[in-house]
Amino acid sequence: MALGPPWAASAPPALGVTLQAGNVSFDTIGRDVRVGMTALPLPRREGAILEHLMRRLGRVVPKTVLEERLYSDDDELESNAIPVHVHHLRGKLEAAGATAEIHTVRGVGYLLTERRD
Repeated sequence: MALGPPWAASAPPALGVTLQAGNVSFDTIGRDVRVGMTALPLPRREGAILEHLMRRLGRVVPKTVLEERLYSDDDELESNAIPVHVHHLRGKLEAAGATAEIHTVRGVGYLLTERRD
């Protein structure tokens, strides 16, 4: 019985996954966001915020981490850029009937949770 090469057991998981939080799904390859069966088109930065929050579901993501992920050192970053993106993303998720909710942890960052009805 062949076990395969020794490095195969420690190979990282495939990069293309579908993240799930409540009724929100995020295809990391196609960048496709759905609430239930309905597509939810998002601008690039809002999609990146959602992906990062979904990868850390139930854990606080510091605002500084989101800033580092979304903006390069060359970008001029307004102090309210992340809160504005999160505000727009929240509105779109709520309007679509999402059961995933973004909470602000004042002075720290953001937390994505699944609403239990």
